[in-house]
Amino acid sequence: MSIATGVAIIYLSIRKSEITGFVFMGGSLIKFALFFMLFYGNFSADHDARKAEFISFYIPYALSLIIEVWYLIRHLNKSN
Repeated sequence: MSIATGVAIIYLSIRKSEITGFVFMGGSLIKFALFFMLFYGNFSADHDARKAEFISFYIPYALSLIIEVWYLIRHLNKSN
C-alpha cells in the first residue's frame, strides 16, 4: 500500500500538483484503516507487543512515511 501511495503521489505531483497533499492524507487514512482491519487484531490478540511484530509493521511504515514526507516537502518547496 505504501508503494501504491508513493507512486500516486509522484504521478499526481507531475499531473495535478494541487492535490498531492490530499493524496498523501488519503493514502495515510487507507494505510491506517487497513492496519486496523487486517493486522491490529493479530498484534493485540496475545496482549504482548513483541519486537518482531513491531519491526514487521512499524519500521516499514515509518520508512515509507519518511520518504513520502521528504518527497512532498521537496516538491512543494520546488513549486514555490
